[in-house]
Amino acid sequence: MVHEITSYQELEELMQSIPRSQLVVLDCYAPWCGPCKNIAPLFEELSKEYNDVLFLKANVDKIEELSDKFFVSAMPTFVFLKDRAAISKMEGSNPSKLLQFITQNRM
Repeated sequence: MVHEITSYQELEELMQSIPRSQLVVLDCYAPWCGPCKNIAPLFEELSKEYNDVLFLKANVDKIEELSDKFFVSAMPTFVFLKDRAAISKMEGSNPSKLLQFITQNRM
């Protein structure tokens, strides 16, 4: 299941509450973004398939601090976090690249 965060503080608290080795995929989106809307159903499907990965969404129009922290300049941007730090990011709606990164980094 995808969890929508509402603040940068909520993200920090979630990161503290999960195992350090757990992969977190943060979808930085905007509600007006067409590619964001297109990949959203796949992101939801992946969250159901990979129970060992935490899937989060964040509306960058509402949480500007995320854009600054993770250098988000295009939507969607997927930020991959592990050990409470960003390990990579992917800009754009590329389903195969998203799936590949998740499967290679989940544990």
